[in-house]
Amino acid sequence: PMMKLEQLDDIRSTCRSLKQADRTIHSWSFYQLKQFIKERALKFNIPVVDINPYKTSQTCFCCKHADKGNRHKETFKCKKCRYKNHADLNAANNIAISTSLAV
Repeated sequence: PMMKLEQLDDIRSTCRSLKQADRTIHSWSFYQLKQFIKERALKFNIPVVDINPYKTSQTCFCCKHADKGNRHKETFKCKKCRYKNHADLNAANNIAISTSLAV
């Protein structure tokens, strides 16, 4: 088993949400959360790797077609194969199968 985490180094500079829940989440230290996860995984000898999230939210998990228009708010719908899912779940699935490590 391996744990894959999205590289979130610049999340605060790229996210533009003004919702209260989002502001609360953004007050967390992603570095600290990642350290907690890595420490816990180390106890069980589970490797943790950072994954480059580039286009994971725009790429279809089923057919791998990438298009900016595939995502509309919380919904992902592929224009090619018509696969439909929650946008974050689609991106998480792409990260789970990703082999491109973050630099």
